Amino acid sequence: MRKVHLIISLLSSLLLVSLNLFQISGLELDFKDLELLIFVLVTLNLVLMSTYRKDWSSLAYLFNLTFIVFLLSKPFVDLFGYQDALSINSLIISTFSEVKYNLILTYIAVSYSLINIGLIFLSDRVTFPIYDERIFNLSKRVIIISTPFITYKYYLEIIYLVNNGYLSLFTGGLRDVNYGNFIIANSHSIFIAGFFLLIASNPKLESSKWYLYLFLAVSLLDALKGARGLFVLPLLYYFWYVNAKKATCISRNTKLKIIIVGFVLVISSQLAVDLRMKNSDNKVDILESIATFFYQQGNSLNVVYFSELYRDELNSNNKSIPFVLEPVIFPYLYIYHKNELSQGQTDEAVAIRPNLNHRLTYMLNPRYYINGGGLGSSYIAELAVMNLIYVIIGSLLIPMAVILLVKGLKYRMVLFLSYYLIAHILFLPRASLIPNFWVLGKYCMFFILLYCLSRFSFVNGKVKFKSH
Repeated sequence: MRKVHLIISLLSSLLLVSLNLFQISGLELDFKDLELLIFVLVTLNLVLMSTYRKDWSSLAYLFNLTFIVFLLSKPFVDLFGYQDALSINSLIISTFSEVKYNLILTYIAVSYSLINIGLIFLSDRVTFPIYDERIFNLSKRVIIISTPFITYKYYLEIIYLVNNGYLSLFTGGLRDVNYGNFIIANSHSIFIAGFFLLIASNPKLESSKWYLYLFLAVSLLDALKGARGLFVLPLLYYFWYVNAKKATCISRNTKLKIIIVGFVLVISSQLAVDLRMKNSDNKVDILESIATFFYQQGNSLNVVYFSELYRDELNSNNKSIPFVLEPVIFPYLYIYHKNELSQGQTDEAVAIRPNLNHRLTYMLNPRYYINGGGLGSSYIAELAVMNLIYVIIGSLLIPMAVILLVKGLKYRMVLFLSYYLIAHILFLPRASLIPNFWVLGKYCMFFILLYCLSRFSFVNGKVKFKSH
Protein backbone atom coordinates (compact mmCIF):
# COMPACT_ATOMS: atom_id res chain seq x y z
CA MET A 1 0.00 0.00 0.00
CA ARG A 2 3.00 2.34 0.29
CA LYS A 3 3.17 2.48 -3.54
CA VAL A 4 -0.53 3.32 -3.76
CA HIS A 5 -0.08 5.99 -1.09
CA LEU A 6 2.90 7.40 -2.99
CA ILE A 7 1.03 7.58 -6.31
CA ILE A 8 -2.05 9.23 -4.79
CA SER A 9 0.11 11.69 -2.81
CA LEU A 10 2.00 12.65 -5.99
CA LEU A 11 -1.28 13.24 -7.84
CA SER A 12 -2.63 15.28 -4.90
CA SER A 13 0.53 17.38 -4.84
CA LEU A 14 0.31 18.06 -8.59
CA LEU A 15 -3.35 19.07 -8.19
CA LEU A 16 -2.60 21.43 -5.31
CA VAL A 17 0.45 23.00 -6.96
CA SER A 18 -1.64 23.58 -10.09
CA LEU A 19 -4.39 25.20 -8.00
CA ASN A 20 -1.80 27.42 -6.37
CA LEU A 21 -0.38 28.53 -9.71
CA PHE A 22 -3.88 29.23 -11.04
CA GLN A 23 -4.64 31.31 -7.94
CA ILE A 24 -1.46 33.33 -8.40
CA SER A 25 -2.58 33.91 -12.00
CA GLY A 26 -5.92 35.30 -10.80
CA LEU A 27 -8.24 32.30 -10.38
CA GLU A 28 -10.81 32.86 -7.61
CA LEU A 29 -12.04 29.93 -5.53
CA ASP A 30 -14.73 29.57 -2.90
CA PHE A 31 -12.91 29.01 0.38
CA LYS A 32 -15.58 26.57 1.59
CA ASP A 33 -14.92 24.32 -1.40
CA LEU A 34 -11.17 24.59 -0.80
CA GLU A 35 -11.56 23.70 2.89
CA LEU A 36 -13.65 20.67 1.93
CA LEU A 37 -11.06 19.57 -0.66
CA ILE A 38 -8.24 19.80 1.90
CA PHE A 39 -10.32 17.88 4.46
CA VAL A 40 -10.90 15.07 1.94
CA LEU A 41 -7.21 14.89 0.97
CA VAL A 42 -6.06 14.85 4.61
CA THR A 43 -8.56 12.10 5.48
CA LEU A 44 -7.47 10.07 2.45
CA ASN A 45 -3.81 10.46 3.43
CA LEU A 46 -4.45 9.22 6.97
CA VAL A 47 -6.52 6.26 5.75
CA LEU A 48 -3.78 5.19 3.33
CA MET A 49 -1.10 5.62 6.01
CA SER A 50 -3.07 3.42 8.41
CA THR A 51 -2.83 0.49 5.98
CA TYR A 52 0.90 0.02 6.61
CA ARG A 53 1.60 1.91 9.88
CA LYS A 54 -0.15 0.07 12.69
CA ASP A 55 1.08 2.03 15.72
CA TRP A 56 -0.29 5.58 16.00
CA SER A 57 2.82 6.52 18.03
CA SER A 58 4.81 6.56 14.81
CA LEU A 59 6.61 9.83 14.13
CA ALA A 60 4.71 10.11 10.82
CA TYR A 61 1.35 9.97 12.62
CA LEU A 62 2.45 12.41 15.33
CA PHE A 63 3.65 14.94 12.76
CA ASN A 64 0.30 14.69 10.95
CA LEU A 65 -1.47 15.27 14.27
CA THR A 66 0.42 18.47 15.13
CA PHE A 67 0.22 19.75 11.54
CA ILE A 68 -3.55 19.32 11.48
CA VAL A 69 -4.07 20.86 14.93
CA PHE A 70 -1.75 23.83 14.43
CA LEU A 71 -2.41 24.70 10.78
CA LEU A 72 -5.70 23.09 9.71
CA SER A 73 -7.87 23.24 12.85
CA LYS A 74 -9.23 26.69 11.95
CA PRO A 75 -10.39 25.66 8.46
CA PHE A 76 -11.84 22.38 9.77
CA VAL A 77 -13.68 24.04 12.68
CA ASP A 78 -14.93 26.63 10.19
CA LEU A 79 -16.00 23.87 7.80
CA PHE A 80 -18.23 22.30 10.46
CA GLY A 81 -20.01 25.54 11.28
CA TYR A 82 -18.47 26.96 14.45
CA GLN A 83 -17.04 30.06 12.79
CA ASP A 84 -19.99 32.36 13.66
CA ALA A 85 -19.38 32.00 17.39
CA LEU A 86 -15.62 32.11 17.13
CA SER A 87 -14.77 34.63 14.42
CA ILE A 88 -14.88 37.50 16.89
CA ASN A 89 -11.73 36.05 18.50
CA SER A 90 -9.89 35.84 15.19
CA LEU A 91 -7.04 38.21 14.39
CA ILE A 92 -7.89 37.80 10.72
CA ILE A 93 -11.45 39.11 10.77
CA SER A 94 -10.60 42.85 10.67
CA THR A 95 -8.41 42.53 7.58
CA PHE A 96 -9.91 39.43 5.97
CA SER A 97 -9.16 38.88 2.30
CA GLU A 98 -10.69 35.75 0.79
CA VAL A 99 -8.13 35.74 -2.02
CA LYS A 100 -5.20 35.76 0.43
CA TYR A 101 -6.91 33.22 2.68
CA ASN A 102 -7.41 30.81 -0.22
CA LEU A 103 -3.80 31.28 -1.31
CA ILE A 104 -2.33 30.43 2.10
CA LEU A 105 -4.66 27.44 2.46
CA THR A 106 -3.27 26.12 -0.80
CA TYR A 107 0.31 26.78 0.36
CA ILE A 108 -0.41 24.77 3.51
CA ALA A 109 -2.06 21.94 1.57
CA VAL A 110 0.86 21.75 -0.87
CA SER A 111 3.34 21.56 2.00
CA TYR A 112 1.29 18.92 3.83
CA SER A 113 1.08 16.73 0.74
CA LEU A 114 4.78 17.00 -0.13
CA ILE A 115 5.92 16.29 3.43
CA ASN A 116 3.78 13.16 3.55
CA ILE A 117 5.31 11.96 0.29
CA GLY A 118 8.69 11.96 2.05
CA LEU A 119 7.30 10.42 5.24
CA ILE A 120 6.19 7.38 3.23
CA PHE A 121 9.87 6.37 3.17
CA LEU A 122 10.31 6.88 6.94
CA SER A 123 11.01 3.65 8.79
CA ASP A 124 9.56 3.12 12.27
CA ARG A 125 12.58 0.96 13.19
CA VAL A 126 15.14 2.82 15.31
CA THR A 127 18.65 1.76 16.29
CA PHE A 128 19.85 3.06 19.66
CA PRO A 129 23.39 2.99 21.14
CA ILE A 130 24.16 0.43 23.85
CA TYR A 131 23.10 1.12 27.43
CA ASP A 132 25.55 3.24 29.46
CA GLU A 133 25.13 2.76 33.22
CA ARG A 134 27.42 5.65 34.21
CA ILE A 135 25.43 8.16 32.15
CA PHE A 136 22.18 6.75 33.53
CA ASN A 137 23.30 7.09 37.15
CA LEU A 138 24.46 10.68 36.62
CA SER A 139 21.20 11.61 34.87
CA LYS A 140 19.18 10.31 37.83
CA ARG A 141 21.14 12.51 40.22
CA VAL A 142 20.71 15.60 38.05
CA ILE A 143 16.95 15.02 37.72
CA ILE A 144 16.39 14.32 41.43
CA ILE A 145 18.44 17.32 42.56
CA SER A 146 16.87 19.78 40.11
CA THR A 147 13.23 18.69 40.54
CA PRO A 148 12.54 20.67 43.78
CA PHE A 149 14.08 23.79 42.26
CA ILE A 150 12.08 23.66 39.02
CA THR A 151 8.89 22.84 40.94
CA TYR A 152 9.40 25.90 43.11
CA LYS A 153 10.14 28.02 40.02
CA TYR A 154 6.86 27.02 38.37
CA TYR A 155 5.04 27.59 41.68
CA LEU A 156 6.33 31.17 41.78
CA GLU A 157 5.24 31.74 38.18
CA ILE A 158 1.75 30.29 38.76
CA ILE A 159 1.29 32.49 41.84
CA TYR A 160 2.39 35.51 39.80
CA LEU A 161 -0.18 34.72 37.10
CA VAL A 162 -2.94 34.23 39.69
CA ASN A 163 -2.16 37.62 41.25
CA ASN A 164 -1.53 39.58 38.05
CA GLY A 165 -3.86 37.92 35.56
CA TYR A 166 -3.55 35.29 32.85
CA LEU A 167 -2.69 37.88 30.20
CA SER A 168 0.65 38.47 31.95
CA LEU A 169 1.76 35.30 30.20
CA PHE A 170 1.50 37.11 26.85
CA THR A 171 2.68 40.58 27.84
CA GLY A 172 6.07 39.61 29.26
CA GLY A 173 5.01 39.87 32.89
CA LEU A 174 6.83 36.67 33.90
CA ARG A 175 10.11 38.53 33.41
CA ASP A 176 9.30 40.36 36.65
CA VAL A 177 9.11 37.19 38.76
CA ASN A 178 11.71 37.20 41.55
CA TYR A 179 13.18 33.69 41.70
CA GLY A 180 15.58 34.48 44.53
CA ASN A 181 18.76 32.98 43.11
CA PHE A 182 20.52 31.86 39.94
CA ILE A 183 19.91 28.13 40.48
CA ILE A 184 16.11 28.44 40.68
CA ALA A 185 16.03 30.83 37.71
CA ASN A 186 17.95 28.33 35.56
CA SER A 187 16.53 25.12 37.04
CA HIS A 188 14.65 24.38 33.82
CA SER A 189 17.90 24.07 31.83
CA ILE A 190 19.42 21.84 34.50
CA PHE A 191 16.36 19.59 34.68
CA ILE A 192 16.13 19.33 30.89
CA ALA A 193 19.84 18.46 30.66
CA GLY A 194 19.27 15.64 33.15
CA PHE A 195 16.35 14.32 31.14
CA PHE A 196 18.34 14.52 27.90
CA LEU A 197 21.14 12.59 29.57
CA LEU A 198 18.67 9.94 30.75
CA ILE A 199 17.53 9.39 27.16
CA ALA A 200 21.14 9.35 25.91
CA SER A 201 22.00 6.52 28.30
CA ASN A 202 19.39 4.34 26.51
CA PRO A 203 18.10 2.64 29.67
CA LYS A 204 15.46 -0.06 29.87
CA LEU A 205 11.98 1.38 30.28
CA GLU A 206 11.41 -0.62 33.46
CA SER A 207 14.25 1.24 35.19
CA SER A 208 13.56 4.69 33.73
CA LYS A 209 9.77 4.92 33.45
CA TRP A 210 9.34 6.77 36.77
CA TYR A 211 11.80 9.44 35.64
CA LEU A 212 9.83 9.75 32.40
CA TYR A 213 6.63 10.15 34.42
CA LEU A 214 8.38 12.78 36.55
CA PHE A 215 9.30 14.66 33.39
CA LEU A 216 5.64 14.57 32.27
CA ALA A 217 4.52 15.78 35.72
CA VAL A 218 6.92 18.73 35.62
CA SER A 219 5.73 19.51 32.09
CA LEU A 220 2.16 19.48 33.39
CA LEU A 221 3.10 22.17 35.91
CA ASP A 222 4.28 24.25 32.97
CA ALA A 223 0.92 23.63 31.26
CA LEU A 224 -0.94 24.99 34.30
CA LYS A 225 0.51 28.39 33.46
CA GLY A 226 -1.26 28.24 30.13
CA ALA A 227 1.59 26.87 27.99
CA ARG A 228 -0.36 23.79 27.00
CA GLY A 229 2.00 22.91 24.16
CA LEU A 230 4.81 22.39 26.67
CA PHE A 231 2.86 19.47 28.11
CA VAL A 232 1.61 18.04 24.83
CA LEU A 233 5.05 17.88 23.19
CA PRO A 234 6.66 15.84 26.04
CA LEU A 235 3.63 13.55 25.96
CA LEU A 236 3.99 12.99 22.21
CA TYR A 237 7.72 12.43 22.59
CA TYR A 238 7.03 9.89 25.34
CA PHE A 239 4.70 7.92 23.05
CA TRP A 240 7.22 8.01 20.21
CA TYR A 241 10.06 6.95 22.51
CA VAL A 242 8.11 4.00 23.90
CA ASN A 243 7.11 2.94 20.39
CA ALA A 244 10.68 3.34 19.06
CA LYS A 245 12.01 1.04 21.78
CA LYS A 246 9.29 -1.49 20.89
CA ALA A 247 8.30 -1.73 24.53
CA THR A 248 5.61 -4.12 25.61
CA CYS A 249 5.29 -2.87 29.18
CA ILE A 250 2.94 -0.03 28.19
CA SER A 251 -0.25 -1.22 26.59
CA ARG A 252 -2.38 0.63 24.08
CA ASN A 253 -5.09 0.99 26.75
CA THR A 254 -2.60 2.71 29.05
CA LYS A 255 -1.59 5.08 26.25
CA LEU A 256 -5.26 5.82 25.60
CA LYS A 257 -5.86 6.58 29.29
CA ILE A 258 -2.92 9.00 29.32
CA ILE A 259 -4.29 10.69 26.20
CA ILE A 260 -7.75 11.05 27.77
CA VAL A 261 -6.36 12.43 31.05
CA GLY A 262 -4.13 14.83 29.13
CA PHE A 263 -7.04 15.98 26.95
CA VAL A 264 -9.28 16.54 30.00
CA LEU A 265 -6.53 18.57 31.69
CA VAL A 266 -5.96 20.69 28.59
CA ILE A 267 -9.67 21.35 28.05
CA SER A 268 -10.05 22.11 31.78
CA SER A 269 -7.34 24.73 31.47
CA GLN A 270 -9.24 26.20 28.48
CA LEU A 271 -12.44 26.35 30.56
CA ALA A 272 -10.53 28.06 33.36
CA VAL A 273 -9.23 30.65 30.90
CA ASP A 274 -12.74 31.21 29.52
CA LEU A 275 -14.11 31.71 33.02
CA ARG A 276 -11.37 34.18 33.90
CA MET A 277 -11.94 36.18 30.68
CA LYS A 278 -15.77 36.30 30.98
CA ASN A 279 -18.04 37.83 33.56
CA SER A 280 -19.14 35.54 36.34
CA ASP A 281 -22.77 35.95 35.21
CA ASN A 282 -22.04 34.46 31.80
CA LYS A 283 -22.20 30.74 31.19
CA VAL A 284 -19.33 28.88 29.56
CA ASP A 285 -20.44 26.31 26.98
CA ILE A 286 -18.25 23.19 27.09
CA LEU A 287 -18.67 22.28 23.42
CA GLU A 288 -17.92 25.85 22.41
CA SER A 289 -14.83 25.83 24.65
CA ILE A 290 -13.59 22.61 23.01
CA ALA A 291 -14.14 24.13 19.57
CA THR A 292 -12.45 27.31 20.78
CA PHE A 293 -9.47 25.33 22.00
CA PHE A 294 -8.89 23.71 18.60
CA TYR A 295 -9.64 26.97 16.83
CA GLN A 296 -7.05 28.82 18.94
CA GLN A 297 -4.41 26.17 18.30
CA GLY A 298 -4.60 27.24 14.67
CA ASN A 299 -3.01 30.59 15.46
CA SER A 300 -0.21 29.65 13.05
CA LEU A 301 -2.73 30.11 10.24
CA ASN A 302 -2.93 33.78 11.30
CA VAL A 303 0.85 34.03 11.06
CA VAL A 304 0.86 32.58 7.54
CA TYR A 305 -2.04 34.84 6.55
CA PHE A 306 -0.45 38.06 7.81
CA SER A 307 2.91 37.07 6.32
CA GLU A 308 1.24 36.79 2.92
CA LEU A 309 -0.83 39.93 3.43
CA TYR A 310 2.24 42.04 4.32
CA ARG A 311 4.76 40.09 2.23
CA ASP A 312 6.09 43.11 0.30
CA GLU A 313 6.53 45.21 3.42
CA LEU A 314 8.24 42.39 5.34
CA ASN A 315 10.66 41.71 2.50
CA SER A 316 11.40 45.40 1.91
CA ASN A 317 12.27 45.86 5.61
CA ASN A 318 14.50 42.78 5.65
CA LYS A 319 17.64 43.56 3.67
CA SER A 320 19.99 41.12 5.44
CA ILE A 321 19.14 37.42 5.13
CA PRO A 322 15.90 35.44 4.68
CA PHE A 323 13.83 34.95 7.84
CA VAL A 324 14.26 31.19 7.51
CA LEU A 325 18.03 31.47 8.21
CA GLU A 326 17.76 33.61 11.35
CA PRO A 327 18.20 30.63 13.76
CA VAL A 328 21.51 29.82 12.06
CA ILE A 329 23.05 33.27 12.55
CA PHE A 330 21.51 33.94 15.97
CA PRO A 331 24.69 32.88 17.86
CA TYR A 332 26.62 35.49 15.86
CA LEU A 333 23.96 38.14 16.53
CA TYR A 334 23.89 37.33 20.23
CA ILE A 335 27.66 37.53 20.61
CA TYR A 336 28.01 40.86 18.80
CA HIS A 337 24.75 42.43 20.03
CA LYS A 338 24.46 40.85 23.46
CA ASN A 339 23.52 44.07 25.28
CA GLU A 340 20.66 44.90 22.89
CA LEU A 341 19.29 41.34 22.70
CA SER A 342 19.56 40.79 26.46
CA GLN A 343 17.03 43.56 27.03
CA GLY A 344 14.25 41.42 25.61
CA GLN A 345 11.77 42.65 23.01
CA THR A 346 12.81 46.22 22.26
CA ASP A 347 12.94 48.50 19.22
CA GLU A 348 16.66 47.77 18.91
CA ALA A 349 16.21 43.99 19.18
CA VAL A 350 13.58 43.79 16.45
CA ALA A 351 15.83 45.82 14.14
CA ILE A 352 18.78 43.47 14.74
CA ARG A 353 17.02 40.11 14.41
CA PRO A 354 15.67 39.09 10.98
CA ASN A 355 13.03 37.01 12.77
CA LEU A 356 9.56 36.68 11.25
CA ASN A 357 7.77 36.42 14.60
CA HIS A 358 9.45 39.56 15.94
CA ARG A 359 9.14 41.62 12.74
CA LEU A 360 5.51 40.66 12.05
CA THR A 361 4.32 41.23 15.63
CA TYR A 362 6.13 44.57 15.79
CA MET A 363 4.64 45.62 12.44
CA LEU A 364 1.08 44.81 13.53
CA ASN A 365 1.26 46.13 17.09
CA PRO A 366 4.54 47.67 18.38
CA ARG A 367 3.19 48.18 21.89
CA TYR A 368 2.08 44.54 22.17
CA TYR A 369 5.55 43.46 21.03
CA ILE A 370 7.40 45.77 23.43
CA ASN A 371 5.29 44.38 26.30
CA GLY A 372 6.54 40.87 25.50
CA GLY A 373 3.79 39.58 23.22
CA GLY A 374 4.23 37.64 20.01
CA LEU A 375 2.20 35.98 17.27
CA GLY A 376 4.60 33.07 17.05
CA SER A 377 6.03 31.75 13.83
CA SER A 378 5.57 28.95 11.32
CA TYR A 379 7.98 27.28 8.96
CA ILE A 380 5.52 27.66 6.11
CA ALA A 381 5.18 31.41 6.73
CA GLU A 382 8.98 31.77 6.52
CA LEU A 383 8.95 29.92 3.20
CA ALA A 384 5.76 31.42 1.73
CA VAL A 385 6.96 34.97 2.39
CA MET A 386 9.53 34.28 -0.34
CA ASN A 387 7.46 32.32 -2.90
CA LEU A 388 5.92 28.95 -3.82
CA ILE A 389 9.24 27.47 -4.97
CA TYR A 390 10.66 27.78 -1.45
CA VAL A 391 7.52 26.18 0.01
CA ILE A 392 8.05 23.19 -2.28
CA ILE A 393 11.81 22.91 -1.59
CA GLY A 394 11.42 23.33 2.18
CA SER A 395 8.57 20.81 2.32
CA LEU A 396 10.69 18.23 0.51
CA LEU A 397 13.66 18.85 2.82
CA ILE A 398 11.66 18.33 6.03
CA PRO A 399 11.02 14.56 5.62
CA MET A 400 14.62 14.10 4.47
CA ALA A 401 15.79 15.73 7.70
CA VAL A 402 13.40 13.52 9.73
CA ILE A 403 14.72 10.36 8.05
CA LEU A 404 18.35 11.41 8.67
CA LEU A 405 17.55 12.20 12.31
CA VAL A 406 15.98 8.79 12.92
CA LYS A 407 18.98 7.07 11.32
CA GLY A 408 21.35 9.20 13.42
CA LEU A 409 19.83 8.11 16.73
CA LYS A 410 22.44 5.34 16.93
CA TYR A 411 24.90 8.08 17.96
CA ARG A 412 24.69 9.06 21.61
CA MET A 413 24.90 12.83 21.10
CA VAL A 414 22.06 12.71 18.57
CA LEU A 415 20.02 10.65 21.02
CA PHE A 416 20.84 13.26 23.70
CA LEU A 417 19.40 15.96 21.41
CA SER A 418 16.50 13.80 20.24
CA TYR A 419 13.85 15.39 22.48
CA TYR A 420 14.74 18.91 21.36
CA LEU A 421 14.95 17.95 17.68
CA ILE A 422 11.83 15.76 17.58
CA ALA A 423 9.84 18.31 19.58
CA HIS A 424 10.99 20.94 17.08
CA ILE A 425 9.85 18.77 14.17
CA LEU A 426 6.44 18.22 15.75
CA PHE A 427 6.22 21.96 16.52
CA LEU A 428 7.26 23.04 13.00
CA PRO A 429 3.79 24.40 12.15
CA ARG A 430 4.32 26.90 15.01
CA ALA A 431 8.10 27.26 14.82
CA SER A 432 10.91 28.24 12.49
CA LEU A 433 12.05 25.74 9.89
CA ILE A 434 15.57 25.49 11.35
CA PRO A 435 16.16 24.91 15.09
CA ASN A 436 17.98 27.64 16.98
CA PHE A 437 21.73 27.03 16.69
CA TRP A 438 22.35 28.89 19.96
CA VAL A 439 20.16 26.42 21.86
CA LEU A 440 21.65 23.46 19.97
CA GLY A 441 25.16 24.63 20.81
CA LYS A 442 24.24 25.02 24.48
CA TYR A 443 22.82 21.50 24.64
CA CYS A 444 25.88 20.08 22.89
CA MET A 445 28.09 21.72 25.54
CA PHE A 446 25.84 20.24 28.24
CA PHE A 447 26.31 16.79 26.71
CA ILE A 448 30.11 17.11 26.53
CA LEU A 449 30.30 18.36 30.13
CA LEU A 450 27.92 15.76 31.56
CA TYR A 451 29.43 12.93 29.53
CA CYS A 452 32.89 13.78 30.86
CA LEU A 453 31.51 13.94 34.42
CA SER A 454 29.97 10.49 33.98
CA ARG A 455 33.41 9.08 33.11
CA PHE A 456 35.04 10.22 36.36
CA SER A 457 35.13 8.00 39.42
CA PHE A 458 36.90 7.92 42.78
CA VAL A 459 39.09 4.88 43.44
CA ASN A 460 41.15 4.77 46.67
CA GLY A 461 40.83 8.52 47.04
CA LYS A 462 42.06 9.20 43.49
CA VAL A 463 40.07 10.60 40.59
CA LYS A 464 40.07 8.31 37.56
CA PHE A 465 38.65 8.81 34.10
CA LYS A 466 37.13 5.83 32.33
CA SER A 467 36.32 6.15 28.64
CA HIS A 468 33.32 4.34 27.21
